[in-house]
Amino acid sequence: MNNSDLRGIIFSFFRTKAFKQCQDCKRVIMWNKKKVILKYVEWHNFISCNDCYKYNFFKTFNERLMLANLFI
Repeated sequence: MNNSDLRGIIFSFFRTKAFKQCQDCKRVIMWNKKKVILKYVEWHNFISCNDCYKYNFFKTFNERLMLANLFI
């Protein structure tokens, strides 16, 4: 058996697609249902790691707060 054949067989067992992945930064959150790599927030079609969720939440929160201060 050639090395290229053996490499093809070995690498065919590696996973190429993650079970769950952050939609913003594309980091892998889960490889399978039992193994959680990063903490995350999930709604129906929305999956985001905690870092991206916190960043986006506080970014929009600060923008709203600035707009509210302008109208006061």
